[in-house]
Amino acid sequence: MHKILLPTDFSENSGKANKYVINIFGKDAAYTLMHAWYMPNYSTEMVLPVDDVLAEEVKIELDKEREALLKKSPDLKIKTKMSYGDAVGCIDDMVEEIKADLIVMGTKGSSGMAEILVGSNTASVIQSVTVPVLAIPEQAEVKLPKKIVFATDLHEISSPKVIKPLKEIVQKLSAHILVLNVMKEHEAPDLDKTLEREKLENLFTGLDYSYHIILADKQEIAHAIDEFIHREKADMVAMIARKANLFDRIFHKSITHKIALHTDIPLLAMHDLG
Repeated sequence: MHKILLPTDFSENSGKANKYVINIFGKDAAYTLMHAWYMPNYSTEMVLPVDDVLAEEVKIELDKEREALLKKSPDLKIKTKMSYGDAVGCIDDMVEEIKADLIVMGTKGSSGMAEILVGSNTASVIQSVTVPVLAIPEQAEVKLPKKIVFATDLHEISSPKVIKPLKEIVQKLSAHILVLNVMKEHEAPDLDKTLEREKLENLFTGLDYSYHIILADKQEIAHAIDEFIHREKADMVAMIARKANLFDRIFHKSITHKIALHTDIPLLAMHDLG
């Protein structure tokens, strides 16, 4: 059974992210709702035990959110956790504690996926953890994805386990994968990438997939992917997050202002540690 971590700030956006992933996995997963909270240093002259008061409020809100989810789906396995400290660090620790297979987080904003993620908790979590992160934008529809773009520059994938989360979602929902190879303009296909394409296609054997190629220079990668997503009316985009690859180039802070990647469909970031 999947173990899914649901960090929440009790916002409508967090609630949407929770509903989204529950729509996909339903009772086939065990969910942990968590909230990380931090209280700034106050004067030692304060009389009220502020820590205790805030902790009780957090517990009440977590219980409310849990009950709201159970009201719609009574068979769900949902537990709650709260942590005191930096949100990213607490999420990282909770991943280890519950042995999470997936983190699902809501993102907020309207100026481009990268601008939402870069510098945000979601981006920091993606960079910090080693498990997949599913980021659900504020404007995303709570619906089952049927067309998923897997954007890749055909760098070697160290293990089939890397894209296992994507394959599981595709198999569960009978979705179609659009494997999108983003090539630099004037770049000729080489033998290594030809071999990687064959390996990748073998990994998707038995699944409903199609292969596509787009050309773009370094500064226009996200725009090209965005156009492809629009054209194909895709419901989700998946990428592998690792240094010096397509994901890193798109979400690097130095080009944040040039990014305009889709803001209304979820992003599945997988990790390759090999």
